[in-house]
Amino acid sequence: MKIKATLLLTLLSMGSTFSYAQLSQNPNKFLGNITTAYSIRSDFSTYWNQLTPENETKWASVEGTRDVFNWGTVDKEYKYCKDHNIPFKFHTLIWGGQYPSWMDKLSQKEQLDEITEWFDAAAARYPDLDYIDVVNEALPGHNPAPYKNALGGDGASGYDWIVKAFIMARERWPKAVLIYNDFNTFMWNTDAYIDLLKKIKAAGAPVDVAGCQAHDLGDMSGADFKTVLYKIHNQTGLPILISEYDISKQSDQEQLKRYSEQIPVMWEADFVAGVTLWGYIYGSTWVDYSGLIKDGVERPAMKWLREYMLTDAAINAKSPLMNVGTYAYITASESLVLINTETTIKAKAYSDKDSIAKMLVYVNNVLLCDTTESSIELKWTPTVAGNYTFKLKVFNKADSLLFEKTCTAKAYVPSTPYKTEPLALPGILEAENFDNGINQVAYNDKDNVNEGGKYRTTNCGVDIGSYGNNNYFVGWTSAGEWLDYTVTVNQKQRMNWTAKVSSGTTGATFRIYKGISDITGEISVPQSPGGNWSSYTEVTGRTRISLPAGTYKLRLVIENSSCNIDKVTFSGITTEVEDNQVDTFDGVYEMYSIMGIKMGVIEISNGDISSLKNKYPNGVYIFRKQDGSGEPKRILLN
Repeated sequence: MKIKATLLLTLLSMGSTFSYAQLSQNPNKFLGNITTAYSIRSDFSTYWNQLTPENETKWASVEGTRDVFNWGTVDKEYKYCKDHNIPFKFHTLIWGGQYPSWMDKLSQKEQLDEITEWFDAAAARYPDLDYIDVVNEALPGHNPAPYKNALGGDGASGYDWIVKAFIMARERWPKAVLIYNDFNTFMWNTDAYIDLLKKIKAAGAPVDVAGCQAHDLGDMSGADFKTVLYKIHNQTGLPILISEYDISKQSDQEQLKRYSEQIPVMWEADFVAGVTLWGYIYGSTWVDYSGLIKDGVERPAMKWLREYMLTDAAINAKSPLMNVGTYAYITASESLVLINTETTIKAKAYSDKDSIAKMLVYVNNVLLCDTTESSIELKWTPTVAGNYTFKLKVFNKADSLLFEKTCTAKAYVPSTPYKTEPLALPGILEAENFDNGINQVAYNDKDNVNEGGKYRTTNCGVDIGSYGNNNYFVGWTSAGEWLDYTVTVNQKQRMNWTAKVSSGTTGATFRIYKGISDITGEISVPQSPGGNWSSYTEVTGRTRISLPAGTYKLRLVIENSSCNIDKVTFSGITTEVEDNQVDTFDGVYEMYSIMGIKMGVIEISNGDISSLKNKYPNGVYIFRKQDGSGEPKRILLN
């Protein structure tokens, strides 16, 4: 199987130093395991030749108290690997689980400072790590880091924050194998996983390996597993690590069946660099019944594994890489750039085997830079909207091409009203008539599938369907999606609103914002009778604030998924009511996160909260008057 040269190890691998007391006799790839209850068992080296700490290198375990680092247990495990000449994998730098809770209370800038400090501390302690799970479980619906906006947020790639994390890791560990790790990669979320890997590669992430957790294979045949394994590799072009393998079966024979079907597939694939089992002592594993040694006796799957590892097929299986030592990357500081706005293009190359003599950078095949430096930052300003490809070529002193890397950026024009003129309010806001523009600018749609396929099908991913007599609706909604509408209001006023909606399930909600202000409150969409998505109902309310006169954008934000939105009708309220209901934002407020964590006491004058935008992460916050007067205000910072 052909693997890109930048990811190959000439089989002068660190594997030649493996001690062959373990099950694996293969000099090219490892058969590893994890710690047991925060320690390494005395029999570990009898079986395994790679170690991943199960919890000890997770951020919350190391820095549960801010600026207090607990490396004691990790030091012992790291030394164990060095003493036994086996690879050590750091698990994990960035994850939405088991991160320090004190991060939630910090501003976005402070969060980035702490992330940087965390990376720096780990690099200073362990500068020669073999493998690193840089980002863990970032797929939608999994466990993406809630502090991701500090790293750049979604951006045009959808995963700019992951790209930045990988670049930060590469700069600190030039020789480590950098891994993106996730679960449900074989049974359920395969296409989403492949899509994420493609996007971060295209955006310039120096990712070396696709880390596939394999907790989901208990009911998957060896043949089906092989099909998906090869699909992931062929479509991403990346080597694979089976990073967390277990088979949770109480029946010895059922566990043995899966091991004997699946292990040869992964082990003999020459693009699989290694396999790490997720525990081996029965009763002391993450999931029940997955252990291979029960009451001191090896289960049949373990006995089979021992025998298989002595076969010629297992001993001679090839591996794509065991070390990096050379790399290059190019990335844009923003993957989505407003035209006539300056952005930064960063490129870097490194090799411990050759010299870096020259780097060339092209934009859409036009030379942008020719330098003898191995690390550069360029300023670039697009004047025309469109897609741009940046190409980095790196040469040695013999003028031989060492690397060729690319990244992409999209330049865009500001969004505009759908029907040329802003929507006049009071009036009808048809959900499907959101502003013209691209994803992440005029709207945010989270998937690549255009469900419904009605009304606006060209260059737009928003899911629009129809019912009845050409009534259109926005549907197939997911939490976090949003739509912008340019509106004009002739005079300041509060308004009544009526939303025509449907849902085949319960719990769907959305809100409408003007800038940071929640103007409608939570709009709950009731389940339609019989769960009929085509049966619409009307939900009514009154704007929580007076809408000012002028032209501006409203944003409809899906909070809880699974609703169809046909339209929202706004009607005016009399001036007398308006005078009585005027809403002000002035005074001293206690500021809380949406989870109820107190962020501080804030003094606000004339509704000006611009200073908060750089201090706190994007999101919704609750403001309560310190003197207890008035109603709490729900404010969106973005």
